[in-house]
Amino acid sequence: MPCNDATHQPPDSRTSDGRPLRLVAGLLTREPAPGDYGFFGDVFGHLPHELPRRGRVGRYLGWKTQARGEHAITLLGLEVDSLGAIPDGRVGLEFGREWLRVHQAGTAPFETPLSWHVPPDENFGPRACVTGGFRCSLPKRWRGGELPAECDFGLLTHLYADFDAGPSDEELFLVEPRAEWNGYFAQMASWIDRQLGSDLAYTIDHVGSTAVPGLVAKPVVDIVVRTPEPQRALARLLAATDSPEWECWYERHKHTFIKRERPGGRRTHHLHLLGALRDGERDERVLFRDYLRTHPEAARRYARIKRELIDAHVVQKAGTPTDPVDRAVYTEGKGAFVHEILRRARGAR
Repeated sequence: MPCNDATHQPPDSRTSDGRPLRLVAGLLTREPAPGDYGFFGDVFGHLPHELPRRGRVGRYLGWKTQARGEHAITLLGLEVDSLGAIPDGRVGLEFGREWLRVHQAGTAPFETPLSWHVPPDENFGPRACVTGGFRCSLPKRWRGGELPAECDFGLLTHLYADFDAGPSDEELFLVEPRAEWNGYFAQMASWIDRQLGSDLAYTIDHVGSTAVPGLVAKPVVDIVVRTPEPQRALARLLAATDSPEWECWYERHKHTFIKRERPGGRRTHHLHLLGALRDGERDERVLFRDYLRTHPEAARRYARIKRELIDAHVVQKAGTPTDPVDRAVYTEGKGAFVHEILRRARGAR
């Protein structure tokens, strides 16, 4: 679990030879309903079998526009060496440093100027580190009458998949408090310092249950990074985490970097990247952590609630302890307690 500065390079050369970055992608032109992950299941479950294998490990990249009513554009694809024959229902994407070309069955290729939110370096190309989101025009057939002709695409995901390893290990369980968690945080905070550099303002906080002495916790170190320049920070962290044991997801208005023991393995760290707070505002995660640190009875009550949620799920699953706990259900089950503590913490200020 300790942070290791050694970089695990993905397969293939990381230098550009002038060719574009190419993806075969799924396309979604509507805003999915809350909890509807069918599009992701389709892409992750079927796309690797629709394309020639280029190795055991492949890179997924995804972007999404902001929703306008029921309309939004989501692109989620797998990196390929060449487009060749594009499977039915998929689109081919070719990214240059300043342009995007879209290939789709039954239509002529669509090419448009593209501007990255953080410009890539001169080595942009296959195996290049993506810097985040971009802005470009949209094919008219994608817009559905709601989206503007030109849109910003925010980075949705960046991850590597080990196609021979099976599903990711998402088992959720609690362990007794461990003295080494603070050391793991300090190691990772030092690593983040080196990646973000001295020219970027930011704060780093250890949050979550591993930051509260004596509290049972999932063995995952949660870290919040806040900065007034989140796009620049995102670009630098994407470059630093461009290796198979890291993945990046955008959800709940923030990018979260997940570090695993191996591709698809057990989680060890969560890095939550957010914008800077307004004057007088406090991060809710820090506020919650500080209250539990200074109110042992509240921390003990929180531990009981967490254990009860885990136990109730196991019973509901016919007593099979190997069944994974649904993270969303687990988080929702803690919601009332978290809101109560935040209300108390704000009132005590």
